[in-house]
Amino acid sequence: MQPQKSNNNRMKRIGLILLAGLLLLGVDTTAAKVNDHSGVTTVTWTAMVGTPVIDDTNLTVSGQVRYGTDLTAITVRFTGTNLSYFIPGGPQDFTNGPVEYLLTSSTGAVDTYTVSITPAPIGEHPVLYLYKTSEAYLNDGVYQHLVAQGKNIIPIQAAAQSRSTAEYARYDWVLISEDADADNAEILAVTRGASGRPVLNMKSFSYSPDRLAWGEPDNGSITNNARFLTVQRADHPIFQALGWQQGARIQMLSSINKKGLMPVSVHLGSTLCLATAYTRNLDDFNADGPLQTFLHEVPAAMRGGKKYICMPIAISSSQHLTADAYALLDEVIRYLQDERGTVDLPWLQINSFHLNGVAADIDQMENTISLKLDITRPENRDLSTVVPEVTVEDPLTHAVPLAGDTVDMSTATFHPFAYEVTDYINRRVYEVSIRTYNPQGIDEIYTVGGEVKVFDVFGRLLMTTTEDLHTISLPHGAYIGVTTEGKSFKFVR
Repeated sequence: MQPQKSNNNRMKRIGLILLAGLLLLGVDTTAAKVNDHSGVTTVTWTAMVGTPVIDDTNLTVSGQVRYGTDLTAITVRFTGTNLSYFIPGGPQDFTNGPVEYLLTSSTGAVDTYTVSITPAPIGEHPVLYLYKTSEAYLNDGVYQHLVAQGKNIIPIQAAAQSRSTAEYARYDWVLISEDADADNAEILAVTRGASGRPVLNMKSFSYSPDRLAWGEPDNGSITNNARFLTVQRADHPIFQALGWQQGARIQMLSSINKKGLMPVSVHLGSTLCLATAYTRNLDDFNADGPLQTFLHEVPAAMRGGKKYICMPIAISSSQHLTADAYALLDEVIRYLQDERGTVDLPWLQINSFHLNGVAADIDQMENTISLKLDITRPENRDLSTVVPEVTVEDPLTHAVPLAGDTVDMSTATFHPFAYEVTDYINRRVYEVSIRTYNPQGIDEIYTVGGEVKVFDVFGRLLMTTTEDLHTISLPHGAYIGVTTEGKSFKFVR
């Protein structure tokens, strides 16, 4: 390759000006050139690999940059025993070949050094590390841990668009830095599966509704509880290898700096919540919010056969990873690259529902739960603070509202109340309706084969029924009934 012509011409002009000045001052330029060079001792540049070769006889410097480095913006720096200054400074473009630098010694002697910089080979088992700013990733405890293990981590700034399939194919897997822009086009494409490689994503904020629409990310709690994850799928190969039990709380961080574990309320169906962490309480930042997904897997079957796991940890706290956190990180990486399969989705089903000692009828086909409560019993007269007892089919799931929660079901007599069973990601919603009755059979309106619609005084439809209506099940007030034939009647409870 030839040196850049524009740089050459500019350097020559500057060199001639300097030389003319030295001649006017009576300086012996020949002696200065031979005996009084700038005394170059080191040459460094952006993303340098190895030690450059400095030839003081031929005034050349040659070396390499890390594979994938942008050659259009390489900043070279010289030091020397006699060096006063050098030009050009700042980033230079090495895409088209060597660049010439003028070095001026403390005595005014000028040397023109030709610097050649080329990309180093990609090496064995390379890992593509996508980041935003080098200053951030150099402080990333995850990056440092992998480099210390001898892994061939190749940091490349995330691009404005996805790279070619052939470029991604050079890498064994892809690591997305927590530093990356959540709305960067390449980050979004790689998360969706564009790289065709296994992916470990440390950036949960790409999930937000205006980006991937996979869920609602969170900065995570900052209490002592927030340093821990909770195992939700102990049957998964990752936790099987680590020997961690279902429900185990494992400390990931020794301390938290501003942000720590950053869980997501994931909405992407048919994916897996492997572990949870506490979200931040929106009413009190010094308290915990609900548990949400911290270790998220999108099965390989949904990504063309390549695995994906999101394990979002803030770079600001990544220097505080515990031994267990490093063990989890290493096992996640092994799992991403080996042949072990994932686990099945859990079975979502509510098996029983009791309220005030009364068992409900559950229709699994219609996803409905129906209760009949004796209104003459005191505990059934006020349903605003009740605690239903719910059991689920699969112990890997839970009902929401959670067991033991106090629930207001006072309107369930005319508006069904939603209960769901979930594994933190996949959800099945049941509609709970309550009918109260008086065993003495008073306060009834009888329907004879027709349909009756019941409205409140504001014209809002409260219910439609073909059964006898026990008015005692309604809140006190005035109501209007409309029959199928269009006849209306008023009644008061």
